[in-house]
Amino acid sequence: MSVRIPPRPNKELHLQEVESVKGQIEALQKKMATLQQSIGSTDNIKGNYDGKIKDLKAQLDVLAKERTEVNNDRNKKMEQVKALSASIKKKSEEAKSAKDSVKNIADIENRINNLERQISAGGLTMQEEKRMVSDISSLKKQRKAFEAAPAGSATSTIEADKAQIEALKAELDALKPRKDEINAKYDAVKAELNELSGGKKKDLDAFGSLLGKKKALKAEIDELYKSLTALRDDFKTRSNDWFEATKAERVRREEEYKNEQKAKQNERLKKAAEQALENAEIPAFTEEINTCNALISFLTPYSTSGKVVANAAEATTSAFAASNLRKVETALPDGAVALKKKDDREEDFFMGGKKGKGKKTAAVAAVVPATKTLKIDLVTLDLFAQLKLEIPLAAGANVDASIAAIEEKKASFLADQAAQTLKNKAAAEARIAALQAAAEEGNEAAIEELEGELVVEDIDV
Repeated sequence: MSVRIPPRPNKELHLQEVESVKGQIEALQKKMATLQQSIGSTDNIKGNYDGKIKDLKAQLDVLAKERTEVNNDRNKKMEQVKALSASIKKKSEEAKSAKDSVKNIADIENRINNLERQISAGGLTMQEEKRMVSDISSLKKQRKAFEAAPAGSATSTIEADKAQIEALKAELDALKPRKDEINAKYDAVKAELNELSGGKKKDLDAFGSLLGKKKALKAEIDELYKSLTALRDDFKTRSNDWFEATKAERVRREEEYKNEQKAKQNERLKKAAEQALENAEIPAFTEEINTCNALISFLTPYSTSGKVVANAAEATTSAFAASNLRKVETALPDGAVALKKKDDREEDFFMGGKKGKGKKTAAVAAVVPATKTLKIDLVTLDLFAQLKLEIPLAAGANVDASIAAIEEKKASFLADQAAQTLKNKAAAEARIAALQAAAEEGNEAAIEELEGELVVEDIDV
């Protein structure tokens, strides 16, 4: 089916559409230039505010530090007043307790001795004994306090603590004006900073509004550029479609030709595969068995039971006809005699052994001289070499042994014939499968190689 050629696009109409879009872009770009000037006049907002804001923040940091120092000093003095008040309370309670419990050191000693006697007497519970030991320890501490403290010492320390409290309160009163002054300065600087920050935010909002308008305008321009690109791409695509139409038609014709050649190749490969399978059906070792039969027929007249033929002077040995002659080694083993070619030499027997495509093995005959002198030509020697058999050197018992070896070789071929035939069929099927795979992949080199193998196999089976 031929390729449909699309209509050629109108270039003049395309150029008119392009110029229309370009005009819209130029108009929007002029608006963008005006807007950019407005943005440029307000682009130093941070420079107008940030320096002052930085100075005010530095002042706040200094005032905050001073306020912290004053507060820390004030808190420290208040903690001292609190600690001294607690100390006065404790000392007063201890003095009152000591006054109520004991009058002097002698009284303390009497109480200690009394408790120790009770412990020594025994009969106390564990809990009572622990309580008495604790009371003794407390009384001993009171005794040390009585011994160490001069008369009226408790009263004097309490008065000293009260005097220290009054001094600390006076210092706290002196710190209050400083604290109030710092707080007032801090609040004033903070208010100024808030005012500047508000002005900066207002200007930034106005600047952001201008940027928003710029962004929207840029989006319109971008859309027009996209439209322009789409126009050009569409024109290019339609032009390419028009120019590529003839090329596509040519490709179609080439593909059609390629398919035809592919079909011919498939048919050829099919025939090669069928022939390969047909050849694989031929029993294995047919050629080798025929060769064994030919050699046996050739050697039998030279065996101990062989018949002697007349015309001994004319008798010779022979192998395949000249049309089947193959190149072999010219060196002969010891004891063998090669016949020279003579014009009057008669070909008395033929040995065949070629299988495949219905070929038949040639008949074999031998003429044996009366003297039974064993003479073997080069082709027959090659047959012995193919079967890897020793060549008999003389007629008689030597030939009998050779015939027995050939019979044994033939028997081994017959024993393995069925299995080897199956292997040959499997090998042929594998080559055919590989050939089919190569054909599916379009691997021409592999197809040529595998097809050649099938052809060679067909010839050499």
